[in-house]
Amino acid sequence: DTDTDTDTDTDTDADTGVAVTKYTLTLEALDGGRISSPYGLAFEINKDQGIIITAIADNGYDFDHWSSLNAGVQIDDPNLSNTRVVLTQEDATVTANFIPKKYDVTFVYYTGKPDSIQTIHHGAKAEEPTDTDRTDYQLIGWFNGDEKWNFASSVVTGDTTLVARWAALTDCDGNHYSTVTIGTQVWMLENFRATCYNDGTPIPFATTSEEWETMSNGPLYGWYMENDEALPSYGALYTRYAVVDTNPKKIAPEGWHVPNDGDWGELLDYLEQAAVENFWGGGTTLSSKVAKGMASTSGWAASTDEGDIGYIQSQNNSSGFTGRPLGMRTSIFGESTGLGEMEAWHYSEPPAGGGVFAIHLYYDFDAIYPIAFMAYEGLHVRLVRD
Repeated sequence: DTDTDTDTDTDTDADTGVAVTKYTLTLEALDGGRISSPYGLAFEINKDQGIIITAIADNGYDFDHWSSLNAGVQIDDPNLSNTRVVLTQEDATVTANFIPKKYDVTFVYYTGKPDSIQTIHHGAKAEEPTDTDRTDYQLIGWFNGDEKWNFASSVVTGDTTLVARWAALTDCDGNHYSTVTIGTQVWMLENFRATCYNDGTPIPFATTSEEWETMSNGPLYGWYMENDEALPSYGALYTRYAVVDTNPKKIAPEGWHVPNDGDWGELLDYLEQAAVENFWGGGTTLSSKVAKGMASTSGWAASTDEGDIGYIQSQNNSSGFTGRPLGMRTSIFGESTGLGEMEAWHYSEPPAGGGVFAIHLYYDFDAIYPIAFMAYEGLHVRLVRD
């Protein structure tokens, strides 16, 4: 018979004295993974000798199959990442092939329109939906949790839910605001930043801390650290006199109002019920679950005490209220303070004895409750729909 083996090496077995044919096995991995072998990636094996080879997929990829263009390569199961290969005829290269994982990107419209789903490969970009017409609303953007999704740069690395945020609220300056429905209430999802009342009359403005100190015994607004560049993200800081319901001038657009004690109470009662029924995590008590449930998932100073807002912030914002720690203007020289540590929102009730209550969040508190401020201190405003 004629030996048809090619590209072979022949050794003699030391024990039996029988000639042994050897072939070189080369292992290669395409993009998306690697190969684990105790012998390296190129080595000699005996003809008809079985060798176990293992392919390991990188993050975001799955193993697909083994392949070879050489003759006489026997792979027990090409579709298993851990399998046995045998060379029977010649030197051979065996290749591990990988494919990117596929993930579902779910788009939640909140308009009565059914959710839509795109299936996207790992590391690829989702396409922004174009069917976003909604009467009397403006699309603010698509959000993954608290973060706005950037379709030009954001890549998909896992199953993702993107939620549409709509502006149903416009102030006297033409600013649009997104909203969130919590229970039966509709709240602003960001701090108010109007510089005028809803009839267009300007609200007195403090440019400096000194002006705040001298003007804050009446309606007034300003920015944190006197910085109007903080306007879009922080919101304006108002004295109670500017937002109180006894002021004949109103800051809220038609159909909206500064929340009163009953509005805040309804919200907190609903959140307590939701925390129990939906098993909200993060908090150690019901009150701490509500506080963390109202706070944003980032931006707070860190706390080491379990249950505090600043402790494991990824557990925050179960309600979607997204309260951010954007500080205040104090009664002492109109100073700005509390950025990253606290947030407080006005009630609409008038001051009593110079003092007012406001809903207050603090990074190392494990509860939410009204706290007393002075009427001439600058706090933020969240409006609620009538």
